[in-house]
Amino acid sequence: MRTECCNGVTAEVLGSNPDRSLVTSSNVADVFVDEGSCLVAEVHFADFAEAFAFVSKVAAVAEAACHHPDIEIRWNRVRLSLTTHDAGGVVTKQDRALAHDIEELLS
Repeated sequence: MRTECCNGVTAEVLGSNPDRSLVTSSNVADVFVDEGSCLVAEVHFADFAEAFAFVSKVAAVAEAACHHPDIEIRWNRVRLSLTTHDAGGVVTKQDRALAHDIEELLS
């Protein structure tokens, strides 16, 4: 599923990309990091409004997939964590598919 979002928004990946390079269509696969029991991404935006707009788009994608990430917003930073609680708190195909759909929001 592809959703148009964030056109013109510069998003910086924190944590998963050591040199903190900007997210582009060529490196969006670096957004989520597999931490074993969950996939985690932290994205930095220009301000709270852009961060919140991104979270709203994530919510729409998550609802469509019927799979919901843990979301934390700290002013201009959004932290997403994906795990399947029903499967015992492990990463499943459902998590990877949602991670892919969320990464497309940033491309």
